[in-house]
Amino acid sequence: MKNIILSSLFLFLTACATSVNVDYQPGTDFAALKSFRIEGKPLAVPNDPRVNSPFTKDRIIEALKNQLTLKGLAAKKDKPDIVVKYHLGVKQELESDASGMSFGIGSSSSNSAFGFMFGAGSDVATIENLTITIDLVKSGTEKLLWRGSFESRLAAGSTPESSNQLIKAMVKEILSKFPPK
Repeated sequence: MKNIILSSLFLFLTACATSVNVDYQPGTDFAALKSFRIEGKPLAVPNDPRVNSPFTKDRIIEALKNQLTLKGLAAKKDKPDIVVKYHLGVKQELESDASGMSFGIGSSSSNSAFGFMFGAGSDVATIENLTITIDLVKSGTEKLLWRGSFESRLAAGSTPESSNQLIKAMVKEILSKFPPK
């Protein structure tokens, strides 16, 4: 069952998500960065109870720790090389199903015309996307070295497990672009 949920989440992310946006300070020696500290409070968080919760913050911090450790960086409270900061955002977008149908028949003579048309409107829905932005800042200088962000659709009726999997997948996707190649 767990594999089915993870596979479904992966397919959902790849189908509904945009690509990772990355920017970084040119000339930075990313190989020299060996340690990190995660700032516990996000820089920005929307006033949306699905996202603005201690559970979401804990999930993001845990996902960041796991991914940065997998990349060979060590967590360090005092004088780390980088401080990891993050932002959360929720953006509403309109999504429309532009499928419609029309049919026309026409005829014309010198003084008269005949026509017929049938049209069906399109469905419009409001969707909400979660954006996670991760900043890697040089410790002691507050100089931004690297930024990555990723957006994915917020699902209705999420569970703690699905929320955890979504955040893990998003953080993993963002940090797959770190260090820049």
